[in-house]
Formats: sequence, structure tokens, C-alpha cells
Amino acid sequence: KLQKLETLFNRISRGETPVNVKMYLVATAQDKNVRRLYEKLKRKGETLSSTFKASLGLELRKAFEEEVLEAITHGLLGESKPITVLESNLGFLTPIGYVKRPKISGEGIFIGEDIDYGTLVFYDFEKYLTKHMVIVGPTGRGKTTLLYTIAKRVIEQYDVPIWVLDLRGEFIGLSKTIGVSVVDPEKTPVNLMLPWFTSPRLRARQLVDLIKALTDLEPTEEYVLYMSILKSYERTQHPNLETLIGIIKEEKSSNPELELKFYTLLTKIEQLNSKVFLGSNYNNVFSIVKKPVIFALYKLPEEYRKIYALAILQVLTNYMLTLTPTNKLRHLVLIDEAWRLTDTKSGSKIVRSLVKEGRGYGLAVALASQDITDFPKDVLDNAGTIIVFGSNSKDYIEAVAKYMKLNEGEKERMTWLKTGEALIRITGDPRPIWVKIIPENMETRNIITKVENR
Repeated sequence: KLQKLETLFNRISRGETPVNVKMYLVATAQDKNVRRLYEKLKRKGETLSSTFKASLGLELRKAFEEEVLEAITHGLLGESKPITVLESNLGFLTPIGYVKRPKISGEGIFIGEDIDYGTLVFYDFEKYLTKHMVIVGPTGRGKTTLLYTIAKRVIEQYDVPIWVLDLRGEFIGLSKTIGVSVVDPEKTPVNLMLPWFTSPRLRARQLVDLIKALTDLEPTEEYVLYMSILKSYERTQHPNLETLIGIIKEEKSSNPELELKFYTLLTKIEQLNSKVFLGSNYNNVFSIVKKPVIFALYKLPEEYRKIYALAILQVLTNYMLTLTPTNKLRHLVLIDEAWRLTDTKSGSKIVRSLVKEGRGYGLAVALASQDITDFPKDVLDNAGTIIVFGSNSKDYIEAVAKYMKLNEGEKERMTWLKTGEALIRITGDPRPIWVKIIPENMETRNIITKVENR
């Protein structure tokens, strides 16, 4: 308190004059229906309150009747007490124009319609340094439809490569409507062992993380695996999992005291090879990294979809780091059901690396999941935009409100959002935008889910 008083004294000594100020924030709206008019004014008042609380730390309240009379008569009626401030503080107290974000410029991709104002909302990936997007919502609220819409419009608007990790066959319509290539992981797997866009030593470390995302490894198994991968690179220029299996068998025969450890590790690697990555017709990653691709992961056994998805995310991370930094959008990755990839420590590490490393190289990642707690905190912190669909679940609303700092009015409004309606908040702007998503029509899909054990 003494420091504050000293600061005020010094400013007055330099010639600043204390002045008395009364401040009113006036929300205006128009509607022929009185009830709708009241609801519009109420929402605007709540928005003003949350804006001032988040940006300036100021608490606002509704004016009393005598204060309203004083405001509309410019002080002739009413005798409310003014506050005393210095001249330099007046800049914070002058009337503020309410600016919605994103600005209605027509640039970027069309998202939908502002529920409160009826204006069109666009999202320009190149306007923001942090391009990543997190989408949260319960089943059936519109997450996947929004991802599909973003994918189609980004290809049409920006003409950049997109990778879609299709875990349930929801995005095949893109291949029909705009000719996106489909990669069948059963027919053309990715050779995990090749050091795509990185060094063999770093790739060996990545491979260990990848396999740990699928199955637990004891410290001894982890060490043996890492050293065996390095030996694979020394033995041949183009190793594969069979090369690795052969080297682990050799190590097993020369270390009888660790035979059980080697046997367990071999079983895990052989399963991976036989179920997912068997075959000589490997995908040439160089040929697909620069074009729109749908990875049809739903064709794999469910327990192996994650490791294939994480493998191609590692490859993309390595590729982006070979490029020069830029704020231009270069590549978009769409991941639905993101919780499937982040439910283990190693899987979460791979996704977090993609988000953190790619942000300065023109990479945008759009991740969708059912709950905001599905995302690691640093993924949320690196997301430039968060889009949240409504829900009647109290736990869901409280979790969203805790991270996004929603007030009570905004929390209540979240429970009333219809399917396809969402709250959008952009980093650096505390004001929420309530949007009705205008989606693309998703093509009818005829997907046969494979449930047999292979």
C-alpha cells in the first residue's frame, strides 16, 4: 500500500491532476419482441462483465434505477458518488467499442454464424501465430462434422496438404468430393525402422517411445530395444522390423541370464510386425508428405490404430523441422477421438511434441475429444483457438469453465446450446463468440467394421 501511495504521490508531483469520474457501460440492442430484446441485453451485459473481469480485473454490476436516470440525463438527475483517478488512468475508462473476433473480413475459412449478432464468422489460420485448434464436445454434438468441414474448406481455401487420421471411417467422403488420397495401412504400411527426416539415433529413441505407447517396457527391455535398433542401422541401410527381430534373437542367445526379458520383448515386436507392419510394399513417405491424405486407420485392429497414428505423427514432426520457420499455413493435421492417442505417457509425449515443435513451422493441428480433461495442459496452452460444444453434464461444464474462466452466466448458457452450436475463444481475447456452425454435408459412408481377431 505504501508503494502504491508513493507512486501516486510521484505522479501528482510531476503535474498529473486528480479528477472525479463516473463511468457507465451502456449495452444497446434492437428487437421488436420485448422478451428477445431483454435476452439480448442480458447477454451483452454478461459479456461486458466477463471481458472487464478477464482483461482489467474490474468487477461490474447492474446499475440501480437512480443511476440509470443519472446516466441518461448526463448527471442532471441522481447523485451517485464519483471515483477519483489520475489523468493517465482515463485511457482505461473511456468508452470501449465492442469488437467481435474473428473480424468479419471474409478471409480464411467460413465457420458459421454469430448467434447473438447474426454476422458471419470466418477463421484465418494465417492470422494467428499459434494455429492449433482444440475442439471439445460430447458425442453427437458436432465435433466430427466440424472437423470434416474444416478439412474440406482448408483444402479449397489454402491449397495445403492435410493429413486426416480417420479412426472410424468418418472422413472417406473427402476422397469422393475433392479427391483426397486414401492410404490403406493394411496394404501399404509405414516402415517404422527407417529414419524418416531425422538421424538414426533420434529415430531409435522415437521408436522406443512409440512401442511404449502400445505396451509397457521394463527398463531392461527398453535398453535392449534401443541398442538393437542402433545395431539394425549399422547392419543395413534399409532395416525393417524383421531386421530388428533378428538382432534381438542374436542378443538373446548371447545373454542367457536375460532370456526371459528377451523373450517378452521379442513377443511384443513380433506381434507388431505380424499384425500391422508386415509386408515389403511399404509406403514411401516422401510421396505423401506433401499432399492431402486420409489414413484409413479404421481398417486396422483397434489396438493397433494408435501406434500407426503415432508413427506417422512422428514422421510429420521430423519433416516439419527440416523446413524454415514461417507463419504461413503449410500443413494441417486433423485428429478425432484424440484421447485414444494421449491416454498413455508415451502417446501423450508424441502428440505434445507435434504441437510444440510444429507451431513455428506452419503446422496446424486440430484435435477433437469428448472432454477438455482428455488434453494435456501444454496442448491446451499451445492451442490458439478452443471450440467447445454444449452439454447438460455438470462435470463437463465445470471442467470447461475452470480452464476457460467462464462466468456463471456463460456456464448456464453452455447447458442451453443446441447441437451444432458452440463457444469459441481465441488466445489473447477473453470475449467468447457464440457460433452456430454451418457445416459441409458429409458423404454417406458404408463402412464394414472388422471385429475378428487377426
